[in-house]
Amino acid sequence: MKTISSAATTVAVCLAFGCLPLGAAARADDGRPLIWNVSKAGDRAFQFRTGLRWSGLFSPSVGADTTMTAATKGSDGSREVPFRLWGSFALGAGATASGAWQVSAGAGYDPAIGRQALSLSQTGQWSATPAIDIAASRAVEASAIAGHSVGIVARQSVKVDFSDLGTSLRMDGVLDGRTRAAHTNLGMEKRLLRGVALTADISDPFRSSSATFGARVQRHW
Repeated sequence: MKTISSAATTVAVCLAFGCLPLGAAARADDGRPLIWNVSKAGDRAFQFRTGLRWSGLFSPSVGADTTMTAATKGSDGSREVPFRLWGSFALGAGATASGAWQVSAGAGYDPAIGRQALSLSQTGQWSATPAIDIAASRAVEASAIAGHSVGIVARQSVKVDFSDLGTSLRMDGVLDGRTRAAHTNLGMEKRLLRGVALTADISDPFRSSSATFGARVQRHW
């Protein structure tokens, strides 16, 4: 556990605080070296991801995640600004006539609880037909918190996008080695106006399932 913890902490802190020279920063393939993303992480919580990415050898990315909780009547919001450091780099990539794939490694460190993590992931995208695109990912993560044993979590996700219909279907699966529990989630998204979408999710449909519905607006700069 000490080996994993020390390695994860060293890599994450090193990446996030500039072991990679800023002068070497180059534009990513989409021309956006700055990473800025906002997503909903709960009923009253929002997650902000910021960072930088480099093109070239290993295509490294570094940054920090912050989660803030909004205050409501009778409930206080976030009084502090928690943050988690993260970093990732590519180990290999390839492309075919119908799609592309990439294998990457990452590290994370949460100073609030002393959690360190190392991960290995693979992502791929390809076109089944001119109107159907498929994206899949799978990852294995080893994490440890001071005083606790190392835990292994495996994740897999498949998303099928029907461009003609403006609709996508998604299935996520998680296997937690520490608790020996498996969870699945089925989701659907319907895109309306530019940047506006309606979503529906069903958690653990093969057990006592629960459904959630929502709408989101997403913009990129």
